[in-house]
Amino acid sequence: MYKLMVFLLMLGLGAPTYGMESRPEKPLVVRYPVLVDSLMYRLSSCKGVEDMAREIRGSLEPVSANKYTQFFQNAQREVGVKEADILPIKICDDLGLNDAPGGIAVTHEGEIRVFSKKFDQLPYGAQRATALHESLHHKYHDQTKHRWLFEKMSGVLTTTSCLATVGLWARIYAKSQSRFRIGKAIAAPFAAFFLGAMITTPIVWFFLSHNHAEFRADRDAMELLKCYKCAKDNLECTSGGQYLTSSEVKRYCNHYEKKGLLCDYHTNCVSAKR
Repeated sequence: MYKLMVFLLMLGLGAPTYGMESRPEKPLVVRYPVLVDSLMYRLSSCKGVEDMAREIRGSLEPVSANKYTQFFQNAQREVGVKEADILPIKICDDLGLNDAPGGIAVTHEGEIRVFSKKFDQLPYGAQRATALHESLHHKYHDQTKHRWLFEKMSGVLTTTSCLATVGLWARIYAKSQSRFRIGKAIAAPFAAFFLGAMITTPIVWFFLSHNHAEFRADRDAMELLKCYKCAKDNLECTSGGQYLTSSEVKRYCNHYEKKGLLCDYHTNCVSAKR
């Protein structure tokens, strides 16, 4: 199924799918086939997605600085967002139904929204993982990518189904006009099949794109933490994160602890206790 969907997408999108971003080398946690994982990274930096994202950002009003601005913008720099594309941070009393109900932060193309009451209750490591998670969503234009991908796949499958159905009718009719009624009987379920594919494939791709984006944001945030105390904070606070399992986060905790890795914040905390 994965290979078929990748083939259809590559067939429909062609050259614009080749971007500059690539997946991390030898990530500690792997869940998707390499082909799907790599394609999703490349899709996020293709010209169509980037142009749409910048167009959306250009139409939004600026947001004033606040107590989270430096923390989240430093996280954006850490994941590799260009300085000109750094997003402002907006404090929200709550995240509504259009954002992420029950969430802590959510990324839009024009800003990162933070639910301050919940964010302030997190330990430093979980705050850092959250900031990196949202920054990665921005880096890969995930919200825009879902919409762009849905539109592209819908257009490709609509055109393909129409051409295939007309082509089948024409071929049967050309061979024998007397069998045209049989041709119509065959073409009807054939057309229904393509219509079903036209409707369901973009939906399936949307959910694959969404789930991969959330998994990637969690996984790549953990790859960037490089601190076993931050990883443990994240594990204790979120029971493994929303898209990584507890056992997957524990692998990062054990990996970083075995290497004795600490971030500057926790290094200073350890030094202060001595």
